[in-house]
Amino acid sequence: MPPDGFLAQRTYLYRLQRLTPEHIRSRFSVVTGKLDGWNINVWNPTAGWADAGKALEQMANAAQEAGVEYMSGDTKGHVRQLILDEIGECKGVITADGTKHEADRVILATGAWTPSLLDVKGQLIAKGHSVAHIQLTPAETEHYATFPIMDNLELGYFFPPTRDGIFKMAHSQFITNTQVTHSGITTSVPHTFVQSPADGLPLEIEAQMRRNLRRVLPELADRPFSYTRLCWDSDTADRHFLVTPHPSHKQLFLATGGSAHGFKFLPVIGKYVADLLEGTLDPDIVSQWHWRAGRKVTAKDLAHLDPEMELSDLTG
Repeated sequence: MPPDGFLAQRTYLYRLQRLTPEHIRSRFSVVTGKLDGWNINVWNPTAGWADAGKALEQMANAAQEAGVEYMSGDTKGHVRQLILDEIGECKGVITADGTKHEADRVILATGAWTPSLLDVKGQLIAKGHSVAHIQLTPAETEHYATFPIMDNLELGYFFPPTRDGIFKMAHSQFITNTQVTHSGITTSVPHTFVQSPADGLPLEIEAQMRRNLRRVLPELADRPFSYTRLCWDSDTADRHFLVTPHPSHKQLFLATGGSAHGFKFLPVIGKYVADLLEGTLDPDIVSQWHWRAGRKVTAKDLAHLDPEMELSDLTG
């Protein structure tokens, strides 16, 4: 028997494993492709995925129950500019319908739209990556149920189907859309299917995604896409968040820079933003997330290092 106050527990050790393409096909018989280009493969038994849509819905509902009010829509929910007084202090925002919303503090958690609202001195770049769904039959959904999450930094990633038969895949190379904004800033601006619902993916991207899928599941490579999107986020050069007070606009704070991996912090990131506002954020975190215009990044082991493609150079 353990002594009083001693908690006995079993420790589970999970080891990453390096696999060859042959190992992958033997372990996961559902993977039928040649896996050409999948040269160094690491199996992580603790990896998983979360339903982002449901997670955001639950967060929004919890926020409303706590008193948060959402203003949405193309006009009353679309912030067009900041309200700055004669000394540059931020007093609120103006939405597309002309309404002024004044506040003691303004927090821009505006993701990929941040650099088109505010000159961030090159610290953020709006980038889109391509997502496509294939609708499977019930029999196919059951067949691919054992398919593992497969992520290749150059060739995209692939998910096992959802319960309703949605097979999701994405392309790893990012797209920019350089424009001059209404506020005179030249920057990459999100191009979404909300504003252009008839758009599909650029033809070159769709063709590359099908080539990548053929390497993994060739039997699905020519199936029609039931849903496509460009998913936009704001990248920082070092992939750290930009959670910081603005250096010259008092009462303006930024909470952005998701760099295509921010969602996994959903359960905890709000605490750190609140700590920033209250002046209690850990100094080590402050030094990583602060306003850092002009800082050069020399790291070579970051994700998203492929050169971006400009949307205007692509077809469709």
